[in-house]
Amino acid sequence: MPRKGQKLLERARQNKAGWDSKDLIYLVESFGFELSSKKGSHHTYRHQELKHLRITIPHPKELAKPYVSEVVSMIDEVIQYQKGKRNG
Repeated sequence: MPRKGQKLLERARQNKAGWDSKDLIYLVESFGFELSSKKGSHHTYRHQELKHLRITIPHPKELAKPYVSEVVSMIDEVIQYQKGKRNG
């Protein structure tokens, strides 16, 4: 994961307000999410290995706090999965 991705995750944990969609997109891509579909202004991302993790991000747009909270929760699940994969 790029250093910028880690910094964005820390920022997301501290402050859910004022997020631009391009920063949130960079964050999810840093943790293994890929663009799976695009319909109008909505971009849907799925995780490469954890296919049940999916988020739709309106782009371009300043995002509401629930989008950021959901992404942080999903990334926490990805981190737990990766730790278990390394230890197991």
